[in-house]
Amino acid sequence: MYRINVGVIGLGRISCEGHIPAINNCFDKYVLKAVCNKNDIEKGKMVAKKYNCNYYTDYLQMLDNEALELIIIATYANTHYDIIRECLRRKLHILVEKPLVTSIKSMSELCQYAEDNKILIYTSFQRRFNVYFNKISNIIKKKYIGDIIYCNLNNIHSKSEEYYIKKGKGKYDGGGVLINQAIHSIDMLLVLFENIEVNSAYLKCMTHDINCEDWAKVDMNSKETNISFWATTSAYREQGYELAIWGTNGHIKFSNNHFEYEYKKNNIIYSEEKEYFFSNIDLLTSEYGDIYEEITNDGFISEKLCKYETGLESIKIIEKVYNMVIKNE
Repeated sequence: MYRINVGVIGLGRISCEGHIPAINNCFDKYVLKAVCNKNDIEKGKMVAKKYNCNYYTDYLQMLDNEALELIIIATYANTHYDIIRECLRRKLHILVEKPLVTSIKSMSELCQYAEDNKILIYTSFQRRFNVYFNKISNIIKKKYIGDIIYCNLNNIHSKSEEYYIKKGKGKYDGGGVLINQAIHSIDMLLVLFENIEVNSAYLKCMTHDINCEDWAKVDMNSKETNISFWATTSAYREQGYELAIWGTNGHIKFSNNHFEYEYKKNNIIYSEEKEYFFSNIDLLTSEYGDIYEEITNDGFISEKLCKYETGLESIKIIEKVYNMVIKNE
């Protein structure tokens, strides 16, 4: 089987505990040729030794010296645009850890270049490969719970002050709760519902010394329903996730790992309650499986991968929120 040569830029937690092990799981499809990290040289050498690949502190040298085909970008969000541009110049396929970029303003030219040269750009939204998410999508699309009346989505994320010192304290550094943590949930809403528009938004910085939001309340509507979306980051350890969707014929609920649904069809009630436990490595392994098929098989189109077009949609939603809040100040 043909194996794709991969290079990884950025060796933070999501790379070392997610992307690289997932690539290693797909050893029949990928070869990890090189990794790059400029801030922690000892860690970089250790990772390179563990996975028997080359180590660089300069990603441009890695791009020029190695015969690579796919680049994983897992650096701070405000560096993504420049790295994407350099990868496209070398006609390399790209998987970017969310968000794709922090602003869509300058992406149109790069995206057109990628399109013209058949270069694939993905944003890593691995939750699309989760079993419960696929069940929710299927239940909605087949209208098992009828017409959607209302959707509510709550997120609680835990981030320390040290996290923001490294990540950046401005909203376009990629440090805000919307673009950095809640973007996974925004992507989920974009997959589940059509034509999402922002009605109102409230942003605050409540517990951190940063120049962007660590608390957000956003009300949206879509072609199908009204959506209440709330996301917050705190310095406390507690984390949580709750999704509830009500329809004219039933409901869906997902809270942390607990999934349930109930609907009525032909006077028979169908229901399920189940605990779903998943790891980033498992989800990313599935994501890399589909990427491999798209790169090597011209006729294969994944329904779950997030291409650059849909990756930019979540950024557009966030920019609408920021612009709405600025106008209301």
